[in-house]
Amino acid sequence: MTPVAEQHMAALASANRIRLERAQIKRGLAAWPSRHDAFGALAELIDGGEVESVPVDELLQACRDSGRLTMLRVLRAAGIGSELKRIRELTERQRKSLAYVLRDNTTPRGAPHG
Repeated sequence: MTPVAEQHMAALASANRIRLERAQIKRGLAAWPSRHDAFGALAELIDGGEVESVPVDELLQACRDSGRLTMLRVLRAAGIGSELKRIRELTERQRKSLAYVLRDNTTPRGAPHG
């Protein structure tokens, strides 16, 4: 096998490993019995640095009973302007704010609409 082919195979293996890890995290979030519990677990994952490469929208929508509207309300309450950002692209303040909002669970009906 040529060096280029070996590098290509290594890149494919790495990408596959990352996809499997993301899928496992999302299945874990979906397995919680309530959105409140899933949000708490997600806050712990964010604090632990275990989901740095995952887009915020994927994580929030993986939680039980959490769709696009809930995701947007959480992001607004946390002061995050784009749902397409990955966790590692958030500032420290945004990460802390997101974790706080998730733990406090003030978002679905208690978040301000303005």
